[in-house]
Amino acid sequence: MKFHFAYYSLIEGNLIRDTDGFGIWMDNTFYKCRITRNVIVNNYFAGVFPELAEGPLLIDNNVIAYTRHADGIYAHDSSGFTIANNLIYPNANYGIWTRVATDRRTASGPVQASHLRVFNNLIFTNHVGAIGLPFPWEGTQDNLSDSNLFVGGGAMDAPMAPNLRYHGEGSHIPTDKIAAAFAAALDGMPADQRPDVKSWIARPDLTLEQWRAFSGNDKDSLATRLSGDMLGLHTVEVRFNFSRGRDRAPIEDLWAGLRAGVPAYLAGTAQMERLSPA
Repeated sequence: MKFHFAYYSLIEGNLIRDTDGFGIWMDNTFYKCRITRNVIVNNYFAGVFPELAEGPLLIDNNVIAYTRHADGIYAHDSSGFTIANNLIYPNANYGIWTRVATDRRTASGPVQASHLRVFNNLIFTNHVGAIGLPFPWEGTQDNLSDSNLFVGGGAMDAPMAPNLRYHGEGSHIPTDKIAAAFAAALDGMPADQRPDVKSWIARPDLTLEQWRAFSGNDKDSLATRLSGDMLGLHTVEVRFNFSRGRDRAPIEDLWAGLRAGVPAYLAGTAQMERLSPA
């Protein structure tokens, strides 16, 4: 499915599978749209692809799985969207990857990848990594991720922790500046958790602890390992509690905000304060 100039659009309850392209592609303007309750599996490129827009857009309660040659959710040159309450597993690259890719312009100016929210998702065993968000610069501001559950390593019972990246794609920020920021952010961590910076430049993967220190994200997220295939013949029950309570109402309020005509629900700092740990 591909949409141009989508206004007040609801994409709900579809089975999208086995294509040789993207699952759902929102291109060149989306405004007050929602992608919800879809099963998007075994597509060649990303299951959901927001491109060239400023939002708001809510991507929630979808199953996005088995992408053959790409990320589960990939976005470039897009801002103002929220990814919440999805199951994203095991896609060929990252579960979620966002970036600035071009120097195009929207009505507000140069394209950005800003005001993104990634909350309350199950991000399991994506083959390269869990989340990749752009390192902050003038085109990538106010991007937040938290209260997600990660299972890493490309298989349910793999011992590896999830990989995360704070990348500089499209930013024109020198690698040495990002490396210096990385070294400074991790300076207070135990020595056994601090990688060699030169090695990290060659392969800039982050553990969850390093990701938290470097980006400030996923402070209340969890990473675990399952000893079984939860999609097989066995029933696997997953229970988890966050150590500090979190109000679930704001996620419901996101769509209520769209109906009420309040785009700030997807990007405003006032709403994000309600999502801070109690």
